[in-house]
Amino acid sequence: MKKLFILGKSIGYTLSPKIYNRLFVEKNIDAQYTVVDAPTEQDAVKSIIECRNDVRCLGFNVTKPYKLLAYHHIDQLDEHAARIGAINTVVRLSCGELKGYNTDWLGVIEPLEKLDPPAKYDTLLLIGAGGAARAALYALRSRVRKAYIVSRTGVTAQQLAREVRRWGFDVEGLKASPQTYARILPRVDLLINATPASSDTMSPIPREILDKYLQQSTTVFDMVYKPLDTLLLRVARLKGCKVIDGLWMLVHQARHNIRIWFGLDVDAELLRSYALH
Repeated sequence: MKKLFILGKSIGYTLSPKIYNRLFVEKNIDAQYTVVDAPTEQDAVKSIIECRNDVRCLGFNVTKPYKLLAYHHIDQLDEHAARIGAINTVVRLSCGELKGYNTDWLGVIEPLEKLDPPAKYDTLLLIGAGGAARAALYALRSRVRKAYIVSRTGVTAQQLAREVRRWGFDVEGLKASPQTYARILPRVDLLINATPASSDTMSPIPREILDKYLQQSTTVFDMVYKPLDTLLLRVARLKGCKVIDGLWMLVHQARHNIRIWFGLDVDAELLRSYALH
């Protein structure tokens, strides 16, 4: 039996095994997808090396907080992963080398295209500055005029802003604060949360700020998918905004992972049904 896994930290909630293992049953694929929860970077690197040395390992996915770490521990990169500077998908080649891909950016742009064709926006507010945020900026590099990136201290947001200006962005990195959100939210027509700081009771932007400043014309995309209906999305829906939940990102990037690993073309809505039932 071939082996695949998802590598991350505190990821017991992940729906990826449910999606892939159901697909393997339906398509009669002799493979199993498991969770590797790595508490430290050393544990994560050890898992990467184990895949490299195991002929049964087809590859793996990478999630928080190791997308940037894994980028530096593989042998080859596809063109998109090389430009983004982060990976979420790895293939073990027959020679034993590992090749990294980034399909997260497709998981961002495809749901947006479906909801808002042609998915062009004037102003983006992106919360977070990690690997998923990089993928979102790459996906929107020719579709947004102005991007604001915010992070907890502002340091990583400013660093990411400097890096992605080469993609042709007018981009600014800022520290997350009520004052920042109050200034930016009224002019935003796309809001993306690329942090785990979202739940059914907690929003990355304070509720009172959303109530006052979030505009009906804003499309809101929350990458968190557990819970599926976060407080951020509920408030946005009440305001009349178009919303996209994080499960759409997961299943759209998953369909590309399946194509990379197995050469199969699978519908994202089918994969979503596997996750939900």
